[in-house]
Amino acid sequence: MQTTSFRHYLKAETRAEHAALDAHFAKVDLSSEAGLALFLRMQISALKTIEPLMQSATFGAPPPQLHLAIADLAQLGHAAPDAVPFAGSNPHPVGLIYVVTGSHFGARVLQKEWGKSTSARVQSAGSFLHSTDMKPYWAIFSEKLADEPFGLEERNKICVTAKQCFATFQDALLFNQTHQGRE
Repeated sequence: MQTTSFRHYLKAETRAEHAALDAHFAKVDLSSEAGLALFLRMQISALKTIEPLMQSATFGAPPPQLHLAIADLAQLGHAAPDAVPFAGSNPHPVGLIYVVTGSHFGARVLQKEWGKSTSARVQSAGSFLHSTDMKPYWAIFSEKLADEPFGLEERNKICVTAKQCFATFQDALLFNQTHQGRE
């Protein structure tokens, strides 16, 4: 019972941050080499910071995805960009995991746009978008989320961290839009 309510609470409380990131990202064409490279650069800049922060989760961190994004970006002939700083301090790993793991469910929509590409280079750089590693982890995460007896203070910290995580991805997108092609 807590899983549904807490997950829905997180979704409702982070709706504005999620929408802001989606609005910035809506202008990126994943079927083009430049658009896919920007998407991957954003993921890499954020995940370089976020993946290590998720390691302290008491029920285990999700499968790493950074290496997939780096490999795909290399397929496009680009080097990995720098990390962006986390948009907050002392993050709660559950808030990070909620955003990072949940974002892979939106990948289905992104896969459709990516799949429209006629570029062989773009088509060869799809391991990050097509990773299914998060699906089994999400089931485990959802169960653990239900079992953890989060108090009000911790629930609030998780929510704040999730908002900061969305902001970190937005910062990574903006950083890479201004630094694209400057590897």
